[in-house]
Amino acid sequence: MITINQYKKLIEDFFKQHYQINTVVTCNEFDFNADSDIVYPVAHIEYITQNIRTTTITNQFLVTIADLFDPNLPGSELDIYNDTSLIAADCLDYFSNQIEEQYEVHENVSFQKFTNGNVDRVAGCVFSLNFDQFRVADASIIPVESNIDTTVVYTAYFGATTNYSTWADIAALENTSTKEFELNTGLANSFLIAVLNTYSIAQVTDITASNLDLTGLYEAVGSITNNGLTYNLFLMQQALDYTSNHIHKIELQ
Repeated sequence: MITINQYKKLIEDFFKQHYQINTVVTCNEFDFNADSDIVYPVAHIEYITQNIRTTTITNQFLVTIADLFDPNLPGSELDIYNDTSLIAADCLDYFSNQIEEQYEVHENVSFQKFTNGNVDRVAGCVFSLNFDQFRVADASIIPVESNIDTTVVYTAYFGATTNYSTWADIAALENTSTKEFELNTGLANSFLIAVLNTYSIAQVTDITASNLDLTGLYEAVGSITNNGLTYNLFLMQQALDYTSNHIHKIELQ
């Protein structure tokens, strides 16, 4: 789908490369009429409206092409209208021939002659440039809560346990989304780390025992998969229960 800002840029880019246009301005009519720094000829672009008809979206722009004229010279105003209407026709022809794009431009257009003397004595033509595009009514792309995946992917589950045969056993453990975390042993003797398979254990140390290296004591005991995510399981078992809580610092890579 092409947005309003993208259409605006398409029109601006066309007039910026047209050799008969010196200034391209996109603003409302009031600001355009009050602008005294324009180098003529000028193309003024103003967005008007968007209309939705079942499967079609129409975006409408009002384009003004203007140039200075001398009211003391007979016929100069008509000369300006003649030249600016040719530029307007160039614009319509250009967008009508973009057959590989996602839009179609309305080709039944009226070029209206105008004269304005608010700041400069100018004349030219005004026309409506309308773009049609197919409307895809896809509710799945609407940014509402039901369309946004809020599932948190944890890097690891960990804790004191002897049960790890089902996903419910794993999900009952503590979890983390970080690569460094601490496992509190309590008074148990069996400890599990379930690591998302895009990571591996870099190091495990017991920070309550002078940073004793425990990495080699956590042995691989298989893996488990849930909702397309696989976790590798590492278990440390010792013969006796701890008599006080120890803290295992775990670092993933």
